[in-house]
Amino acid sequence: FRRRRELGATELVVSYCTAPLAWLKGAVDDLTCLGASVSRVHVVCKCGRRPNASEVPSGATVRSARNVGRNDHTFADFIATRYDTLPASIFFLKDTSAGAASGPRSGKNTPLPIHLVGSELQASKDGFACGSEPPTNLVPRERAQSLWHAAHEADEFRLVDYHREHEQSRLAAQSAPFISPSRPLRRFVETTFSRAAASHLDSALHPLRLVCYGGTFATTATSV
Repeated sequence: FRRRRELGATELVVSYCTAPLAWLKGAVDDLTCLGASVSRVHVVCKCGRRPNASEVPSGATVRSARNVGRNDHTFADFIATRYDTLPASIFFLKDTSAGAASGPRSGKNTPLPIHLVGSELQASKDGFACGSEPPTNLVPRERAQSLWHAAHEADEFRLVDYHREHEQSRLAAQSAPFISPSRPLRRFVETTFSRAAASHLDSALHPLRLVCYGGTFATTATSV
């Protein structure tokens, strides 16, 4: 039996583009009910628009940033800027992180309700929790039922096509081609991380690997 971790001082980082943030105040309330002390909410506007003021929690920081790197850049910038002063728990979210709605799933990544993400973080051995369920349109289908993957298979992951249109890249088809020189994922880990860090992704030592979809997650300062 492992005691559930305390969320403690908690901050939310939201990468905002155009989706409504009507869910955000409720997310803060849900985390508070789990025992979190939500001290700050950071909304980073990436698409030249600001959210409806009535949807933003009181005291939240709303700022604009260059439209580069999508939510990944937003999260990495926060970690780099606050590395020495990170709170006990951090939830990295998108404006579309409203939580799973009722009804059939569309096959895309389905955001989990924030209280479930918080509960997963509390129960996590490693201080990490995914923010979305896996997509149901994966092939083969049985892999769409779990966030856990065989590590030796995940090591061989590589993106086939980098030209993907999305809300922040309307002209994706006209983009310059980009292929990482470090492929597949195993090679990227070997060339990017220190030996100590890479050991956490050693498939021989850790045959199962948690794989997050959708780009949102929660973590602890000690796990960053």
